[in-house]
Amino acid sequence: MLGLSLIEKAAARREELKRQQVVAGEFTIISESGEADADVEAKIRARQDAKKAKNFAEADRIREELKAAGIEVTDIPHGAKWKRI
Repeated sequence: MLGLSLIEKAAARREELKRQQVVAGEFTIISESGEADADVEAKIRARQDAKKAKNFAEADRIREELKAAGIEVTDIPHGAKWKRI
C-alpha cells in the first residue's frame, strides 16, 4: 500500500474486513486480523445463542474460556469481532 493516504488505507482495510466476514443468519463474526478459525467462530456463535436464550452465565463462561485461550471478543451491532491477545 505504498503511496496511499491514510484515508485510502483505512478504506482498503474496511473493505478487506467486509470480505472476511462470516455470516450466520444476521449475526456476523469478524476477525480483526483476517484469519479464519472455525473453533473460535463456533464458540462465539454459542455465546450469542446463550445470550439470546438469556443464559448470561453461559455466555460469560464462554467469553472467559475464549479469553483464557488468548481471544478477545468485542460485541458490535449485529455481530462480534475477535482478535488474538
